Amino acid sequence: MSKKDKNEYQQLQLIDSDYYDSGKQQIEREIVRQVTLRMLLLVALIVPVVACTTWYIATRPVTNQVKISTAQKTAQLAPKQDAIRKRVSSIEATSTVKTPVATTITTLDQAAADKSNADTVILIGLGNMALSGKVGDLVISSGPEAPVSAVKQILQTGDVIAGSLQSPFSASAQASTGNYSLYGLPEAAKGMRAAGINVVSLANSEIMSFGQQGLFSTTKLLEQYGITHAGAGSNLNQAYTCKVLEIKGKRIAFLAFSPLTPAESGATLKTTGIAADLKWRYLKPIIQAAANHSDYLVLLCDWGGEYDSAVRDYQRTIAKRAIDAGADIIIGGHPHTMQGIELYNGKFIAYSPGDFVYAPAKKSYRDAFIIKLKLAQGRLAGAEVMPIVVDPSGKPTPATGCTAKEILTKLQGLSAPFGTIVSISGDKAQVT
Repeated sequence: MSKKDKNEYQQLQLIDSDYYDSGKQQIEREIVRQVTLRMLLLVALIVPVVACTTWYIATRPVTNQVKISTAQKTAQLAPKQDAIRKRVSSIEATSTVKTPVATTITTLDQAAADKSNADTVILIGLGNMALSGKVGDLVISSGPEAPVSAVKQILQTGDVIAGSLQSPFSASAQASTGNYSLYGLPEAAKGMRAAGINVVSLANSEIMSFGQQGLFSTTKLLEQYGITHAGAGSNLNQAYTCKVLEIKGKRIAFLAFSPLTPAESGATLKTTGIAADLKWRYLKPIIQAAANHSDYLVLLCDWGGEYDSAVRDYQRTIAKRAIDAGADIIIGGHPHTMQGIELYNGKFIAYSPGDFVYAPAKKSYRDAFIIKLKLAQGRLAGAEVMPIVVDPSGKPTPATGCTAKEILTKLQGLSAPFGTIVSISGDKAQVT
C-alpha cells in the first residue's frame, strides 16, 4: 500500500470512528432522556395520589367510622330464616322502645289536600284478616258480607283499601300442612270485594298452611274477584313483584314482606312461597325500583311480637331504611294488638293497627283502628284514625263514645315515644 493510500485509509477509519462515537453518544443521550421522562411522569402520578390519600385520612370525620359500624350492626338485625317458633322467639328478645327517641318530626302537608278531590287519593289501611273459625261461621250463617257489614260505609270512602290476609282459601280444611293453619271459606272473598277491599298482603306465617296448592287456589280466587295481592308467588321473583293500582291518574304501588315465617315457606328461585328474606342488600334495590315506577309506594309488613304492643327495634330499622329508599307508607300486621304510629321524614308508619276481621284470642285484643290517609301532589296530605272494636265473632264495629276515646287515648300513649301527636276529635283522631 502506497503512503498516499495508507494516509487515506487512516483518515477513513478516523471518520468511521467519529461517526460511531457520535451515534453511540446520541443513543446514550436518548436512553437517558427517555428514562428521565418516565421517572418524571411516574412522580407526577404518585405525588397527587399520596397527597390526596394523606389529606383524606387526616380530615375524615370520626362519624364516618361510626356510621359504618352502625350499618354493620344493623344488618345483623335482619331475621334469619328458621322454624317459626325459633324466629319469633329471637325477634321477641330484641329490645323494645321504652323512652322517647330522636326522631325527625314532620307536620303533614295539609295544603296539598286543598286541591280538587279529583287529584286526591284516599288510602284505607286495615289490620289482620282471617276469614276462618268464628268468622267462617258468621259467613255461613249470615252471608259473605256479614263480617264487614258494620264498617262497609267507612271502607267505601276509600279509593284503595288494603290489609293483610292471614287465611288461605282452600277447598278443604283437611289439606293443612301445619298446626297453625287458618282455613278461609272461599265465599268470604266475595264479601271482601263487595266491601271495597282491593289489595291484600299474602306475606305472613299462615298463607302457606295449605302448601303450594293452597296458595294457588287463594291467588286464583282473589284474582277472580279483582283483588290485587302481593308478597307471595310461585317463585322468588313473583313474591317480590311490585303490584301497582292506577287510580285517578296516579300509580299506587304495593310490596309485601314478612320475616315471621317457617323457613320452608320462603320463596326461592324455583319454589313457591312468600317474600320472607329481609336482607337489606336484597330489599333496597327492590324498593328503589318500585318507588321509581310509582307515584306512591306502600309497604305491607308482617312483623313484631305476637300480642305485644311494644315496637321492636328491627321494625323501626326496616321502616326507616325503606322510607329512605323511597317508600311513602308502611302498614304493619301480625301482633293482633295495636302498636304506635310514627311519622318519619313526612312519611307514615303504622306499626300495627291491630286486627280487622279476626276473632280475638282475648277481650283485651279486641281494640284496633282503621287508617285513612289522603295522598295529594305526591305527598301525605292528611292522616286520620278511626277506632274499631272486634267482637268475639271477629266482626269489626266502629267504636263510639267512651270506648272510642279509650282506644284513641291508648294509641296516643303508644305513639308518644316517637314524637307523634294523635289529636282526638269526637270518635276519630288526626295524626301529626
